Amino acid sequence: MKLIFYLIIVLLLIWSIIMLYGFFFSSRKDISPINELSQDRLVLFYNKDFLTIPPLTWQELKDLIPEFGLPLGRAENVEYSAEILSLLADQDNLVNALKFYTEFADESKKVYNWNSRRKNSLEEFLSGQVAMVFAKKSDSHKFSSLNYGLSPFPKIELSQNSPEFPVLDSNIRNIYKDLIEQVALKKMAAERAVESYGLK
Repeated sequence: MKLIFYLIIVLLLIWSIIMLYGFFFSSRKDISPINELSQDRLVLFYNKDFLTIPPLTWQELKDLIPEFGLPLGRAENVEYSAEILSLLADQDNLVNALKFYTEFADESKKVYNWNSRRKNSLEEFLSGQVAMVFAKKSDSHKFSSLNYGLSPFPKIELSQNSPEFPVLDSNIRNIYKDLIEQVALKKMAAERAVESYGLK
């Protein structure tokens, strides 16, 4: 009985490692919108009672955020913040992705709509405080009471206007630090697991 138990644990560990390896080291730029929605990747949930047509680009999204809201810019109360940042970095680079991401928690920016006083992003979407949220398709059951739709993760070119490293105040630096640590820790864990099981 113990042997079967240990075998199950080992199989679960191997499965988790393979999933982590695929997430951190495979390219995600060639995923079509259809495939993106068919897999359990991050997608945009939107409340159809507020929005009838979902935004497909970041510019469209930014135009809607002041009126409808979208939890972004923080690490501690934005579900999947590290994965959101990782997908943004895939579209450009980590420095510009960080600058773009934190604009949504910067009071001096037009798109400011999130801060540390807000509840968890999924809770805020469920309660109708925001009309959009990034989550995984597997989270759908949490929003069964809502009239929601799904849209692929938006596309953006972050480096067109501000390729230089931004000047940061202490509050934004702390946000950057939290986000970088989350991404780095997840990547390091995946690399160590892959190496220890000889999957490289």
